[in-house]
Amino acid sequence: MAGATRRGLLALVPAVAALPAASAAPDPDAELLRLGARFDVLAAEEQRLWRIADWRHYGGPPVDEATAEAAGVQAEAAMVRTGRVVFLIEQRQAHTLPGLLVKMRCLLWCHAGEFGRQPGAGIASLLNPNSNPDPASDVRLASAILRDLVAMG
Repeated sequence: MAGATRRGLLALVPAVAALPAASAAPDPDAELLRLGARFDVLAAEEQRLWRIADWRHYGGPPVDEATAEAAGVQAEAAMVRTGRVVFLIEQRQAHTLPGLLVKMRCLLWCHAGEFGRQPGAGIASLLNPNSNPDPASDVRLASAILRDLVAMG
């Protein structure tokens, strides 16, 4: 360290202090986050297929009936694949906000998959304030909290 001054060495202290510790603990939600990334890919592909299969509902570009039907079959298969990952995510405890957000995205996915259920039944009334014209305060608050948590991510 020839030519190093005390002032020069002291100037390095903040930079060294900002470095992450070499022995930092592993992320307790690493596996959950990995599964969350996989879920995001699968859910996006599933949504893409549903938009083709149900283009009238989504306002997408028109497709012929055979294309829509094929996309519907593919979307059903994609939904099964996504559901398998959601099941694995359910089994893991979230330890951090990012881990909890993975579970929240899955919960919202479950709501989107609730086609054919009566409005106001089950999780649909919790996540979609429009499914119940007069939800109780606790349902409105829970719904708002879920949407806010996902928006924070």
